[in-house]
Amino acid sequence: MKKNLSLGPQASAKKRSKKIRCINNGKIFNSICEAEKYYNTYKDAIGRCLRGKIKTAGKDLKTGEKLKWEFYENN
Repeated sequence: MKKNLSLGPQASAKKRSKKIRCINNGKIFNSICEAEKYYNTYKDAIGRCLRGKIKTAGKDLKTGEKLKWEFYENN
């Protein structure tokens, strides 16, 4: 625990982040924040979509299609 504190607040957040995948185009992101920046949408909306509270979050930059999300596990 002390090791994570010495690296700053980002250290513990990096360990907790899960990969996510955009179902529409198959693009994989290392975290919700990464997807938020790429699609210029809100991370809270993506999180709610991942938990099933809402159906879509954000729009595709080229087509304008509403995006669906899922957690990605590389097995």
